[in-house]
Amino acid sequence: MSRIAVLLSLKPEFASKIATGLKTIELRRRFPSVPVGAWIYFYVTLPVGAVTGRSKVAQVDVAPPLVIWRQYRTRTGLTRARFDEYFQGKKAGFAVSLTDYEALAPVHLSRLRIELEGFVAPQGYRFLDAADQKVILSGSMSMQTQISTENGTSSGPRPHNPDVSVQQPFTGQDIRRAAFGAAKPKRKSLLELKQSNPNDVRKRFARG
Repeated sequence: MSRIAVLLSLKPEFASKIATGLKTIELRRRFPSVPVGAWIYFYVTLPVGAVTGRSKVAQVDVAPPLVIWRQYRTRTGLTRARFDEYFQGKKAGFAVSLTDYEALAPVHLSRLRIELEGFVAPQGYRFLDAADQKVILSGSMSMQTQISTENGTSSGPRPHNPDVSVQQPFTGQDIRRAAFGAAKPKRKSLLELKQSNPNDVRKRFARG
């Protein structure tokens, strides 16, 4: 396990994109000096309020925003307008290339506050030492064990091997569901109702 790691706060939208592989560049106005291969743990802000995954640092580029956009625009998960707004007034920014994403069973804020003394969800980032990482991974494993036991597939915890990429329960879809709820069914248009069943049209107007 790397002795140095970073905990980043992410909005649910971006955490979901990282989990599904749609976003492989994390943009930052400030970012600490960490070695290639260091772990970045993702704390997903409310309403999720939990650490849900981690990635390794593949590369960190520092450059003017325009250069970052030209080189990485398809990997940022942002529109040009949102990119420009984020870096407004900045002469340089950080483009952190992410690799080896691992989904973790969520370790929620309430547990982090108990296990990590004085824990406060970071506004930007905070460092994690080996002991901090162990707490997060142990909390994730206990959640997995609970899930597996409820499903009748495990009778006890399995050791976490940080050198093996393992798909854990909390996926990008889970993050979206926790943040935004289940997708509402699409309401049929008047033309679709006419084509499917004319009686549905009469019922719809009868309801007002």
